[in-house]
Amino acid sequence: ELNIAINLYHVKFTSFIPTTVAFLSGISIVLFLSNQLKRFVILNDIFILCSQSAFYILAFHFILGNKILYPIVVRFLGENILSDSISFLLTIFSCIMLYKLTFKIPILTKFMLSKKILK
Repeated sequence: ELNIAINLYHVKFTSFIPTTVAFLSGISIVLFLSNQLKRFVILNDIFILCSQSAFYILAFHFILGNKILYPIVVRFLGENILSDSISFLLTIFSCIMLYKLTFKIPILTKFMLSKKILK
């Protein structure tokens, strides 16, 4: 019997080897699903949008996800895989909207976007 407990939001893991196997399995599943999903055009557009706003996702996911959205979602749904998934999707969506909002506000555009994007 394996006793594996993983909480990604609080970075808590039980034991090293089962956790490592779980992470490697998860990475393999994500890579497999990515190869399968590339056939769908709408998903390609979503992945392109995520890659364009990758800096915003990296920069703001901790504050938006862990400190704001996750506690709200957990309050309504409890701490489970559904609340983790909803919080993840809301965090990605919020970061993408923040990226899109940057284009709408001229002062933010000057400071937040690279000159390569502005040309």
